[in-house]
Amino acid sequence: MKITLYTTSTCPHCKRAKAILNEKGLPFEEHVMDDAQSDLAAAKAKWGHHTVPIVIIDGKLIGGGSELAEYAAAGKLDS
Repeated sequence: MKITLYTTSTCPHCKRAKAILNEKGLPFEEHVMDDAQSDLAAAKAKWGHHTVPIVIIDGKLIGGGSELAEYAAAGKLDS
């Protein structure tokens, strides 16, 4: 499972998403977008998700922190 997150360092939803993944022991690639507003705008446009975090699993948009929590609660992050 390949997991990519687009985050900002001060976002509480981003911190929650990372905590969920860390609790599951799942590695993820994180793009911290604090100083890359144009890159963040491009990621938002590409994925059609206009808040952070942007959670991508195996090339598919999962959504944000709430959607990741639902995904985890449904057992979809369990190996």
